[in-house]
Amino acid sequence: MKKHLFSLPLLALLLTQCRQDDIPARTVTQSQPFTLAAGGAVSVLWFKQEPSFSSLAPPLDSLTFKLNAINDSRCPANADCVRAGEATTKFTLSAYGATSGEQSLSIPAPDAKNRTDSTTVRVGSASFVVVLKSVQPFPGMGNGTKTATFVIK
Repeated sequence: MKKHLFSLPLLALLLTQCRQDDIPARTVTQSQPFTLAAGGAVSVLWFKQEPSFSSLAPPLDSLTFKLNAINDSRCPANADCVRAGEATTKFTLSAYGATSGEQSLSIPAPDAKNRTDSTTVRVGSASFVVVLKSVQPFPGMGNGTKTATFVIK
């Protein structure tokens, strides 16, 4: 009985060290669009190799995508602006015990010459293509929580 009583404080200490925000609330698969608000995270599963008939269940790996910030300076709907503005997101990827530096993707102005809505991110020895699909709601079209939709390939 005394052995078990000694284990309880140790178990309680270990459980308090696991923070809920360290564990993504949901999981998606590669190439599946996902939407997050700033501060949100998602676990992304991908195939280490392409599925084939010889390996009906190829091994899966995962990475964690964390959306750190959304900044939206786009011109509101039904307004005349000198500059169109852009919606910018900042995020990090974690896999294999390594974390990328903070990355940035933007929905550029319609007349922008350079595309900034996709990038290749290297984490450890793996590379991932991250695409920013949208930032909602568009300024002047709603007052809800700002969210961004991404795809990782």
